[in-house]
Amino acid sequence: MNSRQLQYFAAIVECASITKAARKLRIAQPALSQHISNLEHELGTDLLIRSAKGVTPTRSGDVLYQHALKILSQLQHAAIEVSNEAITPHGRVSIVLPPMLGEHIAPLLMLEVERDYPDIQLDVNEALSLDGIQFVQSGRADLGILSGNSFPPKLGTWELYQEPLFLVDSKGKHIEDETVTMVDVLKAPLVLSRQRHAIRLMLDSIAEEQGVEFNIKIQSDAFRLYRGYVRRGLAAAVWPWPTFYEMWRSGDVRARRIVEPDLERQISIAWSNDLPMSAATEVVRGMVVRLTGDLHRMGIITGELSDLFTQTSDA
Repeated sequence: MNSRQLQYFAAIVECASITKAARKLRIAQPALSQHISNLEHELGTDLLIRSAKGVTPTRSGDVLYQHALKILSQLQHAAIEVSNEAITPHGRVSIVLPPMLGEHIAPLLMLEVERDYPDIQLDVNEALSLDGIQFVQSGRADLGILSGNSFPPKLGTWELYQEPLFLVDSKGKHIEDETVTMVDVLKAPLVLSRQRHAIRLMLDSIAEEQGVEFNIKIQSDAFRLYRGYVRRGLAAAVWPWPTFYEMWRSGDVRARRIVEPDLERQISIAWSNDLPMSAATEVVRGMVVRLTGDLHRMGIITGELSDLFTQTSDA
């Protein structure tokens, strides 16, 4: 049984005649009769009482007719909603952002959605990348900006940029393009987050490979305290540029890019491959990509943009 058979059957009941229904449906009468015979055979019961005056539904046919009306109406509404969704994206879109980048991109994203797509309800949350993966994978977030070079196979991703990491302190004047080696990072008194942070895991991995330990002075997951410790000179931190951009602009800190080895991480936008993506989510994803490029041009994001931006500019 399919929607076409239900449409044909409903038309016959409403016209009370196979001949009139065939004319209305613009289908040959024998073909229409065959459709109904097939339907009766499939359901194992007569659906129509045929007479010289026309046809009327049996009790089983009347039950099917009522269901057919509901099903055909739902299909029509579904088609309308899908068309409207494509024409005017609407509905809730949830995105999870890392705290270090979220404070820069979230307000811009909110403003654009509010201005250009008022029917989209944007829900912005913060989470560290390792937790953000769980948000997206479980469907609690439609999109997430995540760090890392590999992700679970159930996530679809677009790489946004390669992000260099810096040793940030308040011990001297910032010099453009100044670098610091990992050997010197190991010696610096550091404030580091606990194990759930992607940067902490990266640093621990390097320390383990080199058979050394970091000089960890303070451990804290309170991001505001982090900044206070660095600004007051209590410790240095390993951060990406967006984290300390405002502190750098005000002259509170200096930043040296970490080299030997170059300490970088991949930043991507991710979504679940197990869930259908709404038109509204596609719109927000496109906005995130464009705003990432804007923040890069503004100097808030540093590093090398991915080929995604070359394709966008070529288009």
